[in-house]
Amino acid sequence: MRVSSSSSARLALLVRVAAIRLAALAAAVAAAMAASACAPGSVPRMPWERERIIDASPMAPILPLAAPSVVMKGVKGPAPAPYPAQFTATVKPDGWIVFPDGSAGKIQGASVLVAGAPVLTVTKTGEVSGNGLKAKYRFTADGDLLDEQGRGVRIQPTGGVRAIGGKWRYQDVFTWSADGGAWNQSGWRELAVVSLLVIENLMPEAIR
Repeated sequence: MRVSSSSSARLALLVRVAAIRLAALAAAVAAAMAASACAPGSVPRMPWERERIIDASPMAPILPLAAPSVVMKGVKGPAPAPYPAQFTATVKPDGWIVFPDGSAGKIQGASVLVAGAPVLTVTKTGEVSGNGLKAKYRFTADGDLLDEQGRGVRIQPTGGVRAIGGKWRYQDVFTWSADGGAWNQSGWRELAVVSLLVIENLMPEAIR
């Protein structure tokens, strides 16, 4: 079959236009990925993905457990849970903790102490266990604190705490906020383990 010179010219033009469009698309995708990356070596977060606490505080080490830089108050969330009459926890920058029942605790190194004895200990690999908990947990790469069945808690950059695995999966059961000033996500791992202690002991149905 003979192809006319005009047809060949039109075909060559279409090929060039397609190549230009593909190059522009590749450049736009690369720019979007670079802009959305939150830290060197991190995986870019797509617009439809939830914001993770690890994105807001990517450099937070597992150990030693660090207290928040401001006094944090934990109160009831919007979930329709059967909250006890007194349901306020406090975590202070010096590591002292006041639980909803009024008992005092303290963060010391890798553990949370109550009456001088550890009720929870975190390992350097992110495993969390102790006689204050009903199961063993682990910090995931997303910052969630989950057991082997995927049940546990998720603290969000806003301070809201979701219970994973129980009745109220889409509403916060616990909410942390700064008692004066703004929270900069410091000490979020300590807030996560305190949240887990409170929920497991006062509202276990939230994760079981």
